[in-house]
Amino acid sequence: MAKTQTKTSKKYGEIPIGGYMGFFKWGTAVYDAPITYSYGYIIAPSKEHMDLAVLNYVQKYGLREIESIKQEEYESKTQIQS
Repeated sequence: MAKTQTKTSKKYGEIPIGGYMGFFKWGTAVYDAPITYSYGYIIAPSKEHMDLAVLNYVQKYGLREIESIKQEEYESKTQIQS
């Protein structure tokens, strides 16, 4: 099997060339507790894979809410510096 070609980002590690990177605000809660929000990103090799990755992430971690956000918002909320 051929190795996927990647580019390296100082901020986000290795990203597949032609891949998709999505930034998200997601909410989790245990039972009836208030929703707690956190921020993260998902890297996928294609748009179709990104759709599946988001659905898998929601199911795997039991997210109550998920919202796509811009990279600038993600970086400001997580204090990532250039």
